[in-house]
Amino acid sequence: LLVDPLVALQREDDPPTVLLVIDALDESTSARNFVRHPKSHYDNFPASLRIIITSRPDPVVAGLDKFTWVVDLDQEPPASVNADIQLYFETRFGDLRDERDIGEGWPTSDDVNKLVDLAEGLFQWAATALAVVSDPRAEPPFSLKKLLDTPSREVQGLKNLYTQILSSALPENSPSAIWALLRHVLGSVLSAVHPVSLSTIAYLFC
Repeated sequence: LLVDPLVALQREDDPPTVLLVIDALDESTSARNFVRHPKSHYDNFPASLRIIITSRPDPVVAGLDKFTWVVDLDQEPPASVNADIQLYFETRFGDLRDERDIGEGWPTSDDVNKLVDLAEGLFQWAATALAVVSDPRAEPPFSLKKLLDTPSREVQGLKNLYTQILSSALPENSPSAIWALLRHVLGSVLSAVHPVSLSTIAYLFC
């Protein structure tokens, strides 16, 4: 899947620059095999190839030190991580303003700073919060205000944020049919031998 196409690029007179991203290397057997013996592969790849690997600490990754530039995000200063998260928020909010025709000045810098503090260095929290704010079923300014007006203890940390999202989507007074559908969907996801796609779930229950 990876080696043959990359080797084929090497044969071209002017191979294009290729960026290969291997995310969560520690969770993929095939990707681990690909990078286990890098020197045996890399000599046959075009010089224009660049590879970014993300992973938890892993022996396979440790063995790549001589071929790679390693950035240990656990050792990054909190201020540097927060600056990246702030830039992420500002960029995505800029996109959202254009997509939803929202005027300049939203959100305020204070709003962004509050979100950065709530994220506590977690990009996954930031991405989830943005998914909530950009939900097409509500106006983004309203969704952001609702999120920021919620006591911080109820939305700080991924677990609390997920709980808040599910509680809003499924209040306790929801019709019994909704709860029954939820049990069917979650039961299917949890008991499936292989991952179940959203389209499959929609086909089964919608």
